Amino acid sequence: MWKHRYNSVNKIYTCSTLKGFYMPLKVVHTGYLGTPEEIASKHNRNMSMLTNRLKENPGDCYYNYQMGQEHYNQNMYLEAIPYFKIALSQELTSKNEYHRVLIMSYCDCLLLSGNKSEALSAISSYEKEFGDCSDFYYLLGLIQYNNGDLIHAMSSFIKAKVLNNPHKE
Repeated sequence: MWKHRYNSVNKIYTCSTLKGFYMPLKVVHTGYLGTPEEIASKHNRNMSMLTNRLKENPGDCYYNYQMGQEHYNQNMYLEAIPYFKIALSQELTSKNEYHRVLIMSYCDCLLLSGNKSEALSAISSYEKEFGDCSDFYYLLGLIQYNNGDLIHAMSSFIKAKVLNNPHKE
């Protein structure tokens, strides 16, 4: 049974009680699989919607994050970085999954666009709050490796393997 309250200011529902049950169900999201034409169509649709949203509120952290992700997913790393920087201006917490993805995507964009030292500085600044999963240490290891710091890279890769809690396959 759902007991919910609608917050008209933030336009979200909150749930005060939720009763349910577990069932062996696996959901595979295939929304971004398809022909190159289908993927391009979805990208163009998303870009249009996000552009309109950002015209209304250019400083919105979540929509800037989403715009950055659209660019990142199209391998447009330099274009993604300014959007991610705006999204990073909010207070970040490891309890928010999109904050973790934001940091990882931003640091990966820095690395993939050739900003190796900036990527190292950025990811290192988030290690205390977000360094609790293997993906974080895998990316840290890649960045350290690309900066020529092989000893620390090896240590990060080992930590990534030991944690064994990836968010990505």
